[in-house]
Amino acid sequence: MADQRRQKVTDKVQPHIGDMRSPSPRSLSAKAQRPYGVLSEDILWTEYFGAQYQGKAEIEKWFCQWNNPVENKVKSWTVDKYYVDNETTLFTWTFRCFYEGKEGILDGISLVKFSGNKICEIQEFEKNMKNFGHF
Repeated sequence: MADQRRQKVTDKVQPHIGDMRSPSPRSLSAKAQRPYGVLSEDILWTEYFGAQYQGKAEIEKWFCQWNNPVENKVKSWTVDKYYVDNETTLFTWTFRCFYEGKEGILDGISLVKFSGNKICEIQEFEKNMKNFGHF
């Protein structure tokens, strides 16, 4: 039974992880707008630094604001690994962009929760330390 539920969630998530791997997942291109359909109307999205967006409409507004001015650009958003269990998915990623005239890179992990066939919550966490050998 658990394996069937895990497969069901994997089948829901896999196409959207593919969209996030595209060169500009936060752009407003037709391809990037597809993931909006999987968001619940009352989704809560928490960015790694604490900003929260409540509801699909607010998330669309955030994406529009992020992409304006046009100099802001996603270079890549690479999903490295993901794990699916029941109605929860975790995935690691590297986000590269130009934002407000500066090039940025961010490594992180997202915790995604589903309700039925819709994403109801996304929490982002940043890895902000460089790796090093302890000894």
